[in-house]
Amino acid sequence: MNEASPNRWRTWVCCAVPVLALIHGIWFLGTGPVDDDYIIYRYARHLVQGHGLVFNVGERIEGYTAPLWVLLHAGWQALGGDSPGFSVGAGLVGWIAAVAWLSRRAWKQGFWPWEALVVAAAPALAWHAVAGLGTTLAGLCLLGAWFRFAEAPWQSGLWLALAVGLRQEFALFLVPIVLGYGWRARLSVWVPAAACLGAWQIFRLAYYGRWLPTTYTTKKLPVVEDLGYGVQYLYDATWNLGWPMLLALAVWGAWTSGGRAAKAFAAGLVLHTAYVIWVGGDFMVLSRFFVPTFPLLVALAWIPLREHRRWAALTAVCLALAMQWSQIGVAWTAAGVPEEARSVRRLQQLGFKQRWARLGEHFHRLAGPDTKVALSPIGAFGWTSDLPIVDILGLTNASTEGVAPDLDTHVKGHHRSNVAWVLDQNPDYVILGNGVRDQAGRFIICPWEKGFFESIQSGGRFPKLYRQASMDVGDGMPLDVFIRRDLELPTATQWVGP
Repeated sequence: MNEASPNRWRTWVCCAVPVLALIHGIWFLGTGPVDDDYIIYRYARHLVQGHGLVFNVGERIEGYTAPLWVLLHAGWQALGGDSPGFSVGAGLVGWIAAVAWLSRRAWKQGFWPWEALVVAAAPALAWHAVAGLGTTLAGLCLLGAWFRFAEAPWQSGLWLALAVGLRQEFALFLVPIVLGYGWRARLSVWVPAAACLGAWQIFRLAYYGRWLPTTYTTKKLPVVEDLGYGVQYLYDATWNLGWPMLLALAVWGAWTSGGRAAKAFAAGLVLHTAYVIWVGGDFMVLSRFFVPTFPLLVALAWIPLREHRRWAALTAVCLALAMQWSQIGVAWTAAGVPEEARSVRRLQQLGFKQRWARLGEHFHRLAGPDTKVALSPIGAFGWTSDLPIVDILGLTNASTEGVAPDLDTHVKGHHRSNVAWVLDQNPDYVILGNGVRDQAGRFIICPWEKGFFESIQSGGRFPKLYRQASMDVGDGMPLDVFIRRDLELPTATQWVGP
């Protein structure tokens, strides 16, 4: 099993695994990028246009948590490139490159590429590869930091700095590296990453005047609540990625036969897992916060499996894949009725993103450049409309600072809104929910938007300023929208109700 010259079959398998990853990723094409990624595109476009790193021109709010991803998109747009296409391409390249690196490393060491197969077969990584947000690209960077740590520390430092630029919480890996080696021993590893983090923090304070992005303060809940969400998030990651099992293997291998470097990176994984639990994860499906560390996790988890030969490795592969069955299979209700596969439900969710993009294009043609629109899904609509946006969730403004979270809302990161502030901005249009009614003709709103509904029910400020209308947007599904009463009714639009 450990012969110096890998046999022909092993060579073919090592070459085939990245191809399988590519085929897996192609299966998810068309489902991404997700709506949140379009927020990044808009920040990048305004930077290229000379307006600065802002979502709305003139409003300095850091409504993103991936600064390097914004800058990469700005560079691509400056060259005339298309941001949605870049997101999908970079995501697939990051994921497939990580699989290829794992496979090549196994080939060189005379092993079968089990770890590469697990990463290539993970539906969570295949989906997030096309979902955008730089998630899988960050995974490649973390893997590079580990693979180059011993042989080329300066390269490891560059990889880690890139990872920190994409997701700043990866600076947590610096803690065990410095503690394990001392601050002088691995300067070329930790200094670039620390410099990247420090430089952005200085910029953040100077430009935005804040210590943390607005998204963090908007989404953060009381400790007990966030821990509850975090534990649930970890439980979901058990079925999405086999997380606890692989983390236990990684820690065991690092402390028994992995050496000091493996211990440092395994400790970094533990710290990152604790961080994800602390912040409560997020609302996005398939464990997005764990996806970037998954290739590194699998690489470390296979250290003890290689020591215990192929049957242990094969068993772990089967368990890791079995834990992900519900991502590509059919779920069953308690009554034994089959539900849609999760992949189908994700496609339905992303179908709304495509609708918001079309709505943005419609408003771009319909409205003047100063027209304000208030809504919650601000990404694709804001990108295609290029209009001033009033973010109901407060992710790209400071409207929810000091607002108590509504703990009855069970969508992580969507617990705060400030109806009074939204109305103070005097938006021309307010779109609630997905702008549609159900089959019974009832208007549907999102839980965090119930303050608008309560105002309608009580005859408060909102219904006095706005009136509901139905707008033909040309795709067969009218848009239910609230229009300021002092505005002229747009073409192909009719009032609904009083």
